[in-house]
Amino acid sequence: MARYFAVQPTAGDSSRTFADADRIAVHMHTVAKALNVRLVAVRPRTAEGFVYAVTSRRPILPDAVTSRLRNEPELQRYRISREAESPDGPFAWR
Repeated sequence: MARYFAVQPTAGDSSRTFADADRIAVHMHTVAKALNVRLVAVRPRTAEGFVYAVTSRRPILPDAVTSRLRNEPELQRYRISREAESPDGPFAWR
């Protein structure tokens, strides 16, 4: 079952296109590779940022992916929410 999380760029980054979402996903895939998950941009989120889906063939602990992403120095310029069960959220920000 897919879980969803939101990624929001910090001030000064106006990421709004799917090309931007794919660029961010490249960095996220490198970090999440050890968890054997797939990350896919689902849709833009409101005025800025994106909603991503995380899927896996095996169960993974809740927020295991997003916690790992938040700890990655290369992704520090993005706010990454906790995981939700719906692409509409609610997304709790850390």
